[in-house]
Amino acid sequence: MTGQEDKGTRGQGDRATERIALIGFRGTGKSTVARLLAQRLGWEWVDADAVLEERAGRTIREIFADDGEAEFRRLEAAILRELCERPRTVLATGGGVILREDNRDVLRRSAWVVWLEADAQTLWRRLESDPASAARRPALACGEWGVGCRAKDKIHTPLPTPHTPRTSNSLSEIEELLKVREPLYRASADVVVSCAGRDPATVADEIERLWRTQVMATQHSPRFLKIVDDARKRIRETTVDAVKAMLDRGDSIVLIDVREESEFAKDHLPGAIHLGKGVLERDIEQRVPDTSAPLVLYCGGGFRSALAADNLQKMGYTNVLSMDGGIRGWREKKYPLTSG
Repeated sequence: MTGQEDKGTRGQGDRATERIALIGFRGTGKSTVARLLAQRLGWEWVDADAVLEERAGRTIREIFADDGEAEFRRLEAAILRELCERPRTVLATGGGVILREDNRDVLRRSAWVVWLEADAQTLWRRLESDPASAARRPALACGEWGVGCRAKDKIHTPLPTPHTPRTSNSLSEIEELLKVREPLYRASADVVVSCAGRDPATVADEIERLWRTQVMATQHSPRFLKIVDDARKRIRETTVDAVKAMLDRGDSIVLIDVREESEFAKDHLPGAIHLGKGVLERDIEQRVPDTSAPLVLYCGGGFRSALAADNLQKMGYTNVLSMDGGIRGWREKKYPLTSG
């Protein structure tokens, strides 16, 4: 599989706008992608396995060896429930987290879930080239990490002695384990993104694009989105970074916030004036009589400003830009805001 697969219509609500959970086999790059994605969104990120090891004071391999698989899975489930309460967070989960039904339920209720998918050959090559990760984790053939995990949530295969750790995993083991896990990954995920033959930055970019188009865009009605799409065909848009650069250079622009007055009072871009949509069209000729003046409009995410920009162009204004991403994108970049 290449690219991504949309899992469709599962209800999203606030969970999808508050946190993103990455699931997938060991070696798919969940931790690296989570860090890069969080940077793009301006969110926090967390590695569930790292939190578990820090709390326990031991590696996952040592927990398996000392306390057994059942205790590890209990700790893993408790950590997952806790981390799924954090707002604006990208969560990298452990490869076997989906083996327990209660964990799958927590993920589906709490986050927009992305399955990072790769074929067995790709996974085998990555695992063979990552001895540091192997030293922290049990070999795949141990417990639910391995082929024996066909039984639901309980396997008692003993772990090899920690004094002689097994750090190599065969291709056949990975193939067998994928047969067990892939249906569980698929059932848990909102979207499937292939990471085979792709670097983590490319994967993070694709997830960000999907989140913005499939999650944030669906917070609005189809009819509203249709008129926004129609307006976007006629206007020019700019990016959050480009507007920041304009302000840093001291460009002569009129920055207009078209949100509600209460939203503007809470926070807005430095130097912006407030002319809410509707009021903007009524008062713009008094506030900015020069129809060639450079205007930059923004709203919460870029939709209302696109409609407003279209209206101003119809009124004869010739140098209008709408900031795609809106103040939400500005916040995610952690750019400065002012209030009052």
